[in-house]
Amino acid sequence: MAKLNPTKLCAYAADKFPRILAVPELAICVPTVTDVKAIADALFPLAIQDGRKMSDSDKTTRKNLTKKLRTQFLLMMNSCAILSNGNLALFQLSNVAAKGSPVKHNKKLDAPVFKFDTKKGGGNMGIVCDKPVPFANDYTVYWGKGEYDKATWNSQNGGSRQLITGLNPGELYNFIMVANSKVTGPGFWSSPQSKNVPFD
Repeated sequence: MAKLNPTKLCAYAADKFPRILAVPELAICVPTVTDVKAIADALFPLAIQDGRKMSDSDKTTRKNLTKKLRTQFLLMMNSCAILSNGNLALFQLSNVAAKGSPVKHNKKLDAPVFKFDTKKGGGNMGIVCDKPVPFANDYTVYWGKGEYDKATWNSQNGGSRQLITGLNPGELYNFIMVANSKVTGPGFWSSPQSKNVPFD
């Protein structure tokens, strides 16, 4: 992939997206196909332009998106490899060639860095992982008031983007996000972040 120019990189990734989505075991990869495809879709219009006629700003954007697509695509494929759990035939359904020895991961996952999306309607809060944690299979979001208390806080599992519903508009909640691995279990907890729930 490192040798592919932006146009060929977009074409290569576009070929793999539907293949991954067609396999239920791989479709739950993190980062998601939707997230990585969004990067490819943003890159493609710039990738097909003649670089000699592009502005410096567009060239910089193309370079940054190309780097981001390579990184996120590789993270997505690493996740698919983990989800395949040693089943090479299952992984090969993605049509990505396996090269070399598989990378084993046996360490506790890093704490996610996340941000809020307050445009999900009254009483709702979006939780978005800034950078998907390598080797994470899914994420757990905890929320409640005051310091963490297992008896009073709520939690839910999902992808790197989650929607928390049923919150009290205007009230202050604390949120924590944790990346989970099927191999090593829950990772390190993120630092709690506080946010008032939007009214609308």
